[in-house]
Amino acid sequence: MYMKMKMTRNQVADLPVDKIVTARACELQDLLSGVDPIGYNAGICGWNYDVYVIGDVCILTGYRVLKKYPRAEKIEEYEREASKIVSSRMPSLAIISELNKLREAFVAEQVHD
Repeated sequence: MYMKMKMTRNQVADLPVDKIVTARACELQDLLSGVDPIGYNAGICGWNYDVYVIGDVCILTGYRVLKKYPRAEKIEEYEREASKIVSSRMPSLAIISELNKLREAFVAEQVHD
């Protein structure tokens, strides 16, 4: 595990990704379990959002995400599937594998809009 760095809005915009999408805090809790954020943003009111990069997509999750970026598509559908996987009785490596496949599908869904 590594420390996530504080990132400005400009640093987020300069990330080498195809698309940046947003989600409210805890909406992608199960889907992003096991993935460390690369950064976060905070201001005078405290923590704003975490920054995740998965494949060619940057996902901002938090209480005060940047409004200029679109909300991620099909959040509820993918989170429901991730929740089933996380709460299943599969071995840990199988859970990790299934979550990785689901994350790849989620990222592909976001890029192909």
